[in-house]
Amino acid sequence: MNHIYERAKHNLNIKLFEDPIGPVDFGPINLHPGKEEIQTWRVPLKEPDTDIVIPENIKWTEPMVMKVAELQRKAGLLDGRYMYMTVRHGVNHATVSFWHTDGFPMRNMDVGSEQIYLYASAYPTEILTEGFTFPNDFDPLIHNMQPYIIKHAEGKNYTSIPAGHIVMIDPYIIHRIPEAAIGKPRTFISLTCTPQYSPSNNSYFPNILTTYNP
Repeated sequence: MNHIYERAKHNLNIKLFEDPIGPVDFGPINLHPGKEEIQTWRVPLKEPDTDIVIPENIKWTEPMVMKVAELQRKAGLLDGRYMYMTVRHGVNHATVSFWHTDGFPMRNMDVGSEQIYLYASAYPTEILTEGFTFPNDFDPLIHNMQPYIIKHAEGKNYTSIPAGHIVMIDPYIIHRIPEAAIGKPRTFISLTCTPQYSPSNNSYFPNILTTYNP
């Protein structure tokens, strides 16, 4: 396998962390956010086989959302998938920078991996450039991999994605916010296309019906 889209066709497997496939850079994009600070978390934009709906307060992300939808459609990975987005626009309120992965643990390992499209106006995301190995008896449905990653990723080689670009990663690419971004103004977007989606702890948006009270 030599591409993130190819990995999406295979069931989740922590052995794929050992294969250091790099991110995919789709080039720069011009976005024009307003002055309002926005801190949203995993806002749902679509369900499988439904149209995309973007909330008004983040409508300025539409060029990126439509670009990602086009890429996913060409890869055959749009219909039948969920799409959700995290937006942090304004002063970065993170208090610590730590290595982590998105997309693990999942409730079900018998599905393909998700695709995560990142954008950062400044202080771009840092990613590991080395493969990562878990113990043979490590079970992501039982064990919490984040503390293990935090402990064992330090000292490994890493690089930064380009600022102002759309860059695709997947759950097997370990990444972090740079320490220099803490407390600084920054626009960050993470747009995820995934075969499975948990609505708990998300920013509420009535485009997708839920069984809980927001």
